[in-house]
Order: sequence, then structure tokens, then C-alpha cells
Amino acid sequence: MRNTSLLIAFVLAGLSTHACAGRDRYLLLDSRIIESTDNVKLSVGVVRKDRNNPLFKEDKPCEPRFDNPYCSVIYDRQARLCSFNFTTNAAMKDSPKKIKRIDLTKIPSPQVLPGDENNHYRDPTAIYHDGVFRLFFTVNQPRDNNRYMASFLGTTTSRDLVNWTPVKLLTPENPTLNYSSPGNIIRYNGQWFICFQTYPIPGLKGFVGDQTARLFIMRSKDLENWSEPELLKVKGPDVPREQMGRMIDPYLIKDKDEPGKWWCFYKQNGVSMSYSYDLETWRYFGRQKAGENSCVLVLGDRYYLIHSPGRDGMGLMSSGDLKNWEPVVEENIRLGYKVWLWAMARLTAGFVLDLKEDPRVGKYLMFYHGTESDKPHEHIGICSLGIAWSDDLINWNWPKKPEREEKSGKAIFDGRTLDGWYPVPKESASDWTVRDGTIVGHGSADRLSYLVWKDENLTDFELKLRYRLPGKGNTGVEIRSKPDLTGKRPFEGYHADLGHVGIGPNILGAWDFHFAKRKEYPCPRGTRLTIDEEGKPHSSSIPGAVTLADIRPHQWNDVHIIANGNHFRFFINGKLASEFTDNAKSGRLDYGAIGLQIHDKDMRVEFKDIYLKKLETKETLPPFTGFCAE
Repeated sequence: MRNTSLLIAFVLAGLSTHACAGRDRYLLLDSRIIESTDNVKLSVGVVRKDRNNPLFKEDKPCEPRFDNPYCSVIYDRQARLCSFNFTTNAAMKDSPKKIKRIDLTKIPSPQVLPGDENNHYRDPTAIYHDGVFRLFFTVNQPRDNNRYMASFLGTTTSRDLVNWTPVKLLTPENPTLNYSSPGNIIRYNGQWFICFQTYPIPGLKGFVGDQTARLFIMRSKDLENWSEPELLKVKGPDVPREQMGRMIDPYLIKDKDEPGKWWCFYKQNGVSMSYSYDLETWRYFGRQKAGENSCVLVLGDRYYLIHSPGRDGMGLMSSGDLKNWEPVVEENIRLGYKVWLWAMARLTAGFVLDLKEDPRVGKYLMFYHGTESDKPHEHIGICSLGIAWSDDLINWNWPKKPEREEKSGKAIFDGRTLDGWYPVPKESASDWTVRDGTIVGHGSADRLSYLVWKDENLTDFELKLRYRLPGKGNTGVEIRSKPDLTGKRPFEGYHADLGHVGIGPNILGAWDFHFAKRKEYPCPRGTRLTIDEEGKPHSSSIPGAVTLADIRPHQWNDVHIIANGNHFRFFINGKLASEFTDNAKSGRLDYGAIGLQIHDKDMRVEFKDIYLKKLETKETLPPFTGFCAE
């Protein structure tokens, strides 16, 4: 081990052994002493039991006190002298056998705290102290047959991120307040502080907190027992509570440059900011356009803001002065929500715990919540807490993530506009809109309506998307499509058919053949079809094909289509629905466009998360003028 320690001694002159023994055994490790020694962060080292030692009368294991370095304590009984030997992170890294590292690969699932019908877990925050991970979060419990939600602050603990204690509620039931959404936990003047919000439900009906939502704090000496909530007057001491305005999602952090200065970030007209020097008297500073659930880190000379700008994922911005912010990532951090059934409706509220320099973890840990399904309101959906980790805040991993994930391809829907898409026929343009990151198709007339992607020469590819039918309807995805010169349909092509659960196997999960002159072959759900060179069909059943039980009615379902040469496969929710091979010498379609379909008047269908991955094609194709050329 390199010589990377610092020896500091404190003389206990005038104090009897009895007097010392009656004091808190952490007296000399108080944070005020830390601040007087250049903010050295202390930890209790291994000391042996000594009844004459006024600090420790029992063996103490190597357990952390203030996050980073370890400190060995030596008490000289005759000299009445306590010596503290601080060992730096560099020294600890040279002695890996002394540090038990948390094995993240042992975490069995990204879903660390599953919710159920009676308990929905949301908006997490966390702290790692004394070798214990402590999660704090919102607990929503449905009341009066889902008429409204009762909200609480809850907590659970773990030493290994695998085994968690039963959830404990910290606040009483009071729907007129509904304490919830803890922001973070800080240490100030020898106490722990947790900040959170109220989320009052007016008239005990509904799910969104009203205009009286405010910010609060509680105090604790041990992270177990907490004081009564206290109002956080972030608008200043002279602004009455009733005039403060609706505010939620607080987060407290020290100023990176000015000692003793604290900031509170909170959701009000974007993200608002106030500052204080005592956590009691606050002054409003300004606001930044951003989402909710703020989490702020200081890394180097910059602030990093993790926030939730929409339904899916977390944004990341940075600033050097809290006035000028710039995005760090272009797209939201969405982790694995596309394949997690427990987070398929929403993934949000990311809280990042900075343990990058802690040798026991060495990562940024993110806790967040996912919502299982859309219901009349997102707050009714079952919510669970999840975990992920990163070395750089941009690239994230999670339990059971494949080391080499297959890339889904290029996103061909940006979540905001229909750029790159066009309607067929043109007069059906009003049938297609974008709402909340989703393409919405609504049939306005008795006609087939399509939304076609601009690349009209697609040959071999994989297409992934998610679709939802709120009601009944017939829809699907057209592939290798070309204009139908006979006028029978807008175009001819192969069609992966979709519809509401109950519409029948000839539509939901089936392949259709939209040909102008060629025979249209039956390939219902669960069928493997081969068309021989003479155009004759040969069918068989697919063992383990998708069933109605695998398809979620009125909810989001995943579609995966693979077109490779003359072989076509159609998957729903990861299971093969139907497939065919077209060996016909004439009439086979080798390239064309893809398009989304509205089949019926007054039906509604929604699509999102559309990814296209082109596969290698050896054949050189002729130019195709398609639907755009008129």
C-alpha cells in the first residue's frame, strides 16, 4: 500500500473516562469536525473492544461513516489521546481484499421492487450509508374502487441490492395531503434531511394533485425515525403558503462553488430554483425549461440535471452556472422499457446515486419507476421500481442485459412529427396525427388509408414497432408494396395483419396477400405456408405459435417483421404468429414500400417505437418511382 494516509490527533484533556463514555461514540467524527479538516470524509475503521476506551466498548467492523475513506482510531489511555488515521481511496484501491465490492451481476432482475394491485411504487430516491442502501419512494394505494389514490412515503433497505426488507410506510394516510415523491436525502448540521411533496386529491376523486401541492422536509438522526413534516418555503419567508403556487418534486444540493449555499430544484413552470444558507430562509432564483422529477449531480465544474421530459425515459442536461443549460444526450434515456412488460406503458422518474468513486460500487446507480399498462389514468397502472448502472451517465446497463444486444435499427418515427411519412391516398392525410409520442390513425371515411414510409425500394429488412387498438378494428403493416395499376387496391403487397383480440385468426397474426392478379393465399395465425414454384400452397402448423393469451387487449403489443429474400416472418410479443416462403416463379414481390394501415371508418389505432434495420441485399434493384411520383 502506498503511503496515502493522514494522521490527526485530538487530545481529550479534562475529560474523564466516565464522561467520554457517556457521549455519543461518534462524537469525534461529527461532520463539523470534518469541515474543519478540509472536508475529509470519515469512516470508522476496525477497532477492538476495550472497556477503558471511551469511544468504543465493543468490536466494530469495517463500516462506512461518511461515504469514502476509512479511518482507524487509536486511543492512548495514559496520554488521553485519540488518533485518527485517514486512508484515501487510492490506498483502498491498492488493497482490494479489504473492500467487499457489491456484485451487480447477482441482481436477478432490473425490477427490484415489484408493485401489485394494492401497492404501486413510484418516484424513488436513495442513499448509501453505513453499508446499507436505503430506498425512499412513493407508495400509491387505490381507494374506493380506484376512485382515488392514497399516497405515502415508503422505504426499504438492502446491503447487496438483491435482498430487500419489507416496505415500511413513513407517513400516515391523509388524502388531503398525500405525502409523496421524495427528492433526495442530505446531511446538514448533524442531521439527515429528506425533501418531498404533498399531492392532495380534491374531493377524494381523481389522481392528480391539485393546486395546493407544496414542498416539505423531515429530519432524522438515524435515517429510521423521522420528525413531523415541515413546510419548505422556497418562495421566501414573506410569501404565504396559499400564494406559493403548485409545486412538486423537490431536490436539494450544495452549491458547487460557494460553501454553505444550498439549492432547491422543484417542478413549477418547468424546473424552478431557489437558494438558502440555512435551509429555512429561501430566495427564488429562476427557472429552466425541463421536465419533472429533477435529480442534480455536481461533477467537476458542472451541474448535471436528470429529469423526466415526457412519458418515456429521462433527459440529461448540464450547466456551469445554473443559467445556461445544454443537452448531454439527444434522445431520452429509455433503458430497456421496450422489452420490459412491467414498464411497457411508461418509464420515468430516474434518480442517480453517485457511487462512482466508492470502491464498493464504482458506478452511477439509477433507480426509476416503470408502469405496467395504460389505464384511464397512468397513476392507476401498477408501478414498480427498477435499477440500472453506468460509468458515464450516458451508456447504461441493467441486470440480465445481453452483453451484445441486437440493435433494433434506425428509428423512422421521431415521436413528434410525421417527417418521412406520407398518406395514401392523399385525401386521407387528416386520418394521421401525432399525439404524445405516438402515431394515431383514425378512420374518417369508408376507405383504406395508409401511412407510407419514404423509402420505397426496401428489400430485406427487420421492422419493429409497437401498436395499440383502444377499441375494435382491423389494421396491419404493408410490406414490399407497389402501386396496384388495376385499381383494385391502392397498391399490392404482402400484409402483416393486426386487429383487436377476438377478430379471429384470419386477421390477427395472419399474413394477407394483396395482389392485383395473382391468387391470394390463406395464411392465418399459427400457420407456416410455403408457395412452390408453380404457385401452389403447402401449409402446416407452427408449434408454440402466439395465442390470444399472449396478446394484450387494448394495450401496447410488440410487432417484429423480418423480410429476408423470399422468407417472411411475423412475430407478436416475441412469439412467431405466422410465416411464409414465396418460391413462385412469377408474381413474387422482391422490393417495395412499407406502410401502416387503417381499415375501417371510425376505428382508432396507435403506433410508436418504429425501428427499421436494413439487411444486406446482393441484388441491384431498378429505380422505383412509387407513390410519391404523380
